Amino acid sequence: MPEKTVVKLIAALVLCILLIVFAIQNFGQECRVKILFWTIGKWPVSIIIFISILLGVLIAVCEILPHVLALRRRLRDAESALARLKAGRTHPEA
Repeated sequence: MPEKTVVKLIAALVLCILLIVFAIQNFGQECRVKILFWTIGKWPVSIIIFISILLGVLIAVCEILPHVLALRRRLRDAESALARLKAGRTHPEA
């Protein structure tokens, strides 16, 4: 695993831990959530922020996943084409 990816994962884990600590400390303030015509009961503000960030991450992953899969497919096709070219060149020419 590349070093940059590990650093990003560690940074994300630290941010998640800080967000959880923030959520635990701020359970005092509550608010109602209105989504279109639904009113969801009283929720702590920190939990609402945590759920919003989690939903944002899930939406981002769902948006980028098809692009990543297409890139993997292109890479696999390019590797197989390269292997075919190398296999064709290894035969001795007459």
